[in-house]
Amino acid sequence: MSDFTIRKGDTLPILQATLTTASGTAVDLTNATSVSLNMRLAGTTTWLTNAATIVAPATNGVVQAQLTSANTATAGLYLAKWVVTFAGGNTETFPRRYFAIEVATL
Repeated sequence: MSDFTIRKGDTLPILQATLTTASGTAVDLTNATSVSLNMRLAGTTTWLTNAATIVAPATNGVVQAQLTSANTATAGLYLAKWVVTFAGGNTETFPRRYFAIEVATL
């Protein structure tokens, strides 16, 4: 079962998520310098990386990314994560485990 489904070759809809701490509160992204969406086809080791944006206000922890047609060229189940880089170079990954993106052929 996937958390997000997109059709093979499509670039919309835009993927959006609220990044939260282990206790469920929104992560304050005010000091974030970059956010990316990283995804890989299940059973493979090659990560596809997409730049993501922070939706204002940054204190709400909302991020979004638009997949490219290259990202959705191969149908299947992808494991995905958001990677946030904060000022000073520290990084944090959300969620703690992966979430699933299905690129569907239907």
